[in-house]
Amino acid sequence: MTRSSVLFSVLLLLSSLILTGCTGGSTQDLVVDSRPEQSRPMGTNPTYTLHPGDTLYIEMYLEPENRTETRVSQDGYINLNLINQVKVGGLTVQGAKELITEKYREYFKDPQITIIIKEYAPRQVYVHGFVNRAGPVPFPFEGDLTLSRAIAIAGGLQPRASRTDVKIRRVVDGKQTTTTKNLADIDSGKAPDVYLIEDDAIYVEDSVI
Repeated sequence: MTRSSVLFSVLLLLSSLILTGCTGGSTQDLVVDSRPEQSRPMGTNPTYTLHPGDTLYIEMYLEPENRTETRVSQDGYINLNLINQVKVGGLTVQGAKELITEKYREYFKDPQITIIIKEYAPRQVYVHGFVNRAGPVPFPFEGDLTLSRAIAIAGGLQPRASRTDVKIRRVVDGKQTTTTKNLADIDSGKAPDVYLIEDDAIYVEDSVI
């Protein structure tokens, strides 16, 4: 074999190895997470508090007939096989899991329950007054919303907004209360931030008045 033939064979072999390596890498990237987004579990945070409207997927290990998808009702209940209605609204995911596990122990020796949040109920507050984008502000899917964060999401304060006169109107059990907060003190650390609840209405007053 001539020298040129040997050189050509070596180059051909190197090219084949490079192409094989690139193809293998591409295939691996494609299969890392090939499931469609809507099929992936949305929420398994054990400290998340369940709310009316949350859609839950609940299953028991090795008991496929007890797998169910259910929505938390407005009064906080879900319906499950054998144990019927269970109130989970206001409980954390972990708390609901422990409650359901305890109820199923009447029928199974060692029930192993998994709870996945497939869809979160929409929750929001309303920010009005002298902010740059007044309107509804959604809660994070698995977290709290504070006063300062809600105002930031609403675009921040307008130049003439009052930082010392921010009102929060809240309705609990049919009773309405209104409190006034000093955002300047919150921002400086002199006062703690305020954790909001669903449907709170925030109004930022005019500093010129």
